[in-house]
Amino acid sequence: MTHEGCERPRTVSFDPDVTGERPPVAPPLRPGAREPMNTDASPAGDASSTPAYSDAQTPSVLIFARRTESMSYWQRLRGNRGKGSGVLAGDMWELLLMLVLSCLAMTTLALLHIYVAIPMGGISFSLVIPPFGASCALVFGAPKVPAAQPKSVFLGHAIGALAGLVMGHAFATVRNGTPLAAALAIGITVALTTFLSVPHPPASATAFVAAAAVPLHLLGASFIFLVFPVLSGCIVLFLVAWLGNNLLSSRSPYPEYWW
Repeated sequence: MTHEGCERPRTVSFDPDVTGERPPVAPPLRPGAREPMNTDASPAGDASSTPAYSDAQTPSVLIFARRTESMSYWQRLRGNRGKGSGVLAGDMWELLLMLVLSCLAMTTLALLHIYVAIPMGGISFSLVIPPFGASCALVFGAPKVPAAQPKSVFLGHAIGALAGLVMGHAFATVRNGTPLAAALAIGITVALTTFLSVPHPPASATAFVAAAAVPLHLLGASFIFLVFPVLSGCIVLFLVAWLGNNLLSSRSPYPEYWW
């Protein structure tokens, strides 16, 4: 139905042959910028409406969430069937540097134990402990991840050592209490390192070693374990990683952050 006196909306033509004008052109995007998303308001009352994304703009998090929501618990247990990729390119220079730096760090710890710790006396624990081998896999094999940064290395091992020593002394008089002390120390270490944002998986091994060493009287009643081997070992690992990782541009700058 039409009404007299009301003009119908006019259609603007951008035909250059008729008007001699060109249609408006959107300003170019900055390098790396995304196309703007559709922000039109969704129909009222449609609570299930979601922002419109093109196939190229859909965040991977949303894709993963939609896929896992439709999966049963048993399907999730099977994990993804995709093929993983390494953190680093894995070329010969990378592999060679990993080998050299790992051997250099652990050899330095061994020499410090032989020529410094043993002559000083009173230290009955080796500076070459399994947790440092696991730390080498992170700081030299994946130097860009948060767990390989100095903050995580130092605080992670310190938390693990302290938790292990406390639990080890708490259960020292309990018969067969070492496994329970180690289990509690590992749980405390995982929780604290996660809460403090200093993830470092080898710290759990440090907690286990410290808790198991107390009833064997390797550390006596002192907390020398925090200095030898934890603090001294972390310093050696960091110095080798700091000087060595920056030799290749693919690994530098190391560290990604200090604190």
